[in-house]
Amino acid sequence: MKTKIYKLIFLILFALASANANLVEAQKQVVLPCKVSDQSGTLLNVRSKPNGGKIVKKLKNGTKVFIWEETGDAQDRGWSLIR
Repeated sequence: MKTKIYKLIFLILFALASANANLVEAQKQVVLPCKVSDQSGTLLNVRSKPNGGKIVKKLKNGTKVFIWEETGDAQDRGWSLIR
C-alpha cells in the first residue's frame, strides 16, 4: 500500500514540475496584440522573412496583428514576427 501511495505522490509531483516547466517556457514568448498604424497612410508590407523577403501581404491601418517575436537586422532595423 505504501508503495502505491509513494508512486502516486511521485506522479503528482512529476506532473506539477512538468506543468511549471511549460508555464516558464510559455512566459518566455509573450504575444502582444496591436494594430497597424503608419502615419504615412501607406500599406504595411508583410514579408516572408526579414531583409527583403517576398511581400506576401499588405495590411491597412487598423488591422489587428499579434507580435510573436521581435528582432533586429545588421542595419539595426526592427523586425517583428506577426500573426
